[in-house]
Amino acid sequence: MKRSVWVLLGLASLLVQRAAWASDQISDPMIATLVFMGVVLFLTIYFTPTIVGFIRKKSNKMAILVLNFFLGWTLVGWVVALVWAVTKEEKKS
Repeated sequence: MKRSVWVLLGLASLLVQRAAWASDQISDPMIATLVFMGVVLFLTIYFTPTIVGFIRKKSNKMAILVLNFFLGWTLVGWVVALVWAVTKEEKKS
């Protein structure tokens, strides 16, 4: 991953932790960190088809993103997006 993505994730982690402490909803910094890590893990798994589509430089990666975003919560939508992301594209001659 690019360094900027890691920097953004780190900043987001700090913001979530500070917001949780300020609102007194989560008083322990370790719990706030675990909650944040759980959210990041969930989003990574949820958007795996989109990530695969972007890594493989699919021509229809934005359509995969839209399908994953709106129908990924259904198992069928997530699987369809994943299959779409990993299928080999036909070369146009």
